Amino acid sequence: MQLVRQRLRAGQLRLAESDLVPLIKRPGPPPEQVGMMWLTLRRAQFLATPADSPQRILARAQYGQALSSFGSQLSPAEQLGEIEQAIKAGLYDVAAGLASHLLTVTAPAVQADPAGRKPAAVGRARVGASSGHMRREVEPGLLQMVGLVWSSRFERTADAPQRASADRALLHQQAFTALLQSHLAAGHPAAALAAAEAALPTLDETQIDWAQLVQVAIWANQPAVAARFADHWLASAGDDSTRWAAFHALTGAYLATGNPAQALAAATHQLKQMPQTTELWRLMTQLAMQAGDGEQAARYARRLVGLEVVSGH
Repeated sequence: MQLVRQRLRAGQLRLAESDLVPLIKRPGPPPEQVGMMWLTLRRAQFLATPADSPQRILARAQYGQALSSFGSQLSPAEQLGEIEQAIKAGLYDVAAGLASHLLTVTAPAVQADPAGRKPAAVGRARVGASSGHMRREVEPGLLQMVGLVWSSRFERTADAPQRASADRALLHQQAFTALLQSHLAAGHPAAALAAAEAALPTLDETQIDWAQLVQVAIWANQPAVAARFADHWLASAGDDSTRWAAFHALTGAYLATGNPAQALAAATHQLKQMPQTTELWRLMTQLAMQAGDGEQAARYARRLVGLEVVSGH
């Protein structure tokens, strides 16, 4: 390992690979520090390969394979950095796999059941553990050279359980976002939507980007799901501005897929939650006209005219 470190510092990537291959190919899983060094090497080789080189595809595949094998040994903060790099490199499946793993290990702890039985332990995020191994094996200068970003901003301390819990929740939210980005970057909105629906119960609803989820559902051609997300957004809205954004998202979910009648029905169902303004009745009149419902359009138009007369518009 000392020899490999020196090889990497000198930029002797081929020689470093020759030295590491016997350790990687030994029977059984390699020691963690060996796997981490192999990942460092493969990433360095990929970054060192020109974009127009015939070897670029091979270098990217090798980096992706190393990331799939050893990426989960990184600390959560480091995994987020690798996921971002994998997306940039076009390794969408690898990025999604690593993001899914990170989402699992940062999930909220399961509460003990009423009978007093202890639930199976949820996998814990190894914040700082494997990065500690790596720092002992590879000097910081090398890590900077090959482009890896190692962060200690999520390190846990024994006297700060609340901070640890907040950090874990933040990492979980970031892993969720990274998972969606991985699927969307690959052009798979249906996979992104499925991942989102599976993970929603583990997320803090106050931190959910409902507008993003509505858009993902629309891209996946699932207007009913988009409308459901918009309903949640509307129900959790704390001010009129947010209510309007959610209301427009709700109607837009159906309009985007050519269903004005469903847009009108969904909007009508939520009318009581909305401020009774000229903007509301103007929108409802337009929706009714798009849906071909002349009677409803006339009724909403009368409400609109009445408010405009009162307000002097």
